[in-house]
Amino acid sequence: MRKIWEQREPREKVLIGIMLTLFVLFFGWLLALKPIVEYPKAQKRAYEQASADLKIVKAGEAALQGQIIGVEKTVLSSQNFQSTITGSAGKHGLKISRRQPKGDNELSVWLENAVTPAFYAWAEELTSTYNMTVAQVHINRNDDGSVRVNITYRLES
Repeated sequence: MRKIWEQREPREKVLIGIMLTLFVLFFGWLLALKPIVEYPKAQKRAYEQASADLKIVKAGEAALQGQIIGVEKTVLSSQNFQSTITGSAGKHGLKISRRQPKGDNELSVWLENAVTPAFYAWAEELTSTYNMTVAQVHINRNDDGSVRVNITYRLES
């Protein structure tokens, strides 16, 4: 390598030196300095997005728990509770794969391949229209973008 360097003309050595300097400056900026400079901005954007998501989740939680004030709800009896949940799921295009009653006032429902917007619309409709709340929910994403859900509704008296 040294022999090759010594065979170069002084003008070539200067050009190679300039090229290596530019190479080091460019990749130093690209791989080290730019990420360091951009990090605070990226973290601020992530924080703002997380704050907005938190507001949405809190609003959704309040809606699912039936804490929206001033909304008149239809009072269901324990006899109509299960059939209302099942019928409403069918209207939203959701297929219930399993139902498990927990006494007269709770019902656990399993959905295997639910379309996410349809599921949330169904859950919101039930909790905002009828005297029921969500007692527990487990949501897992499937590979095809649908969700696998286990949700327990509680009839409030």
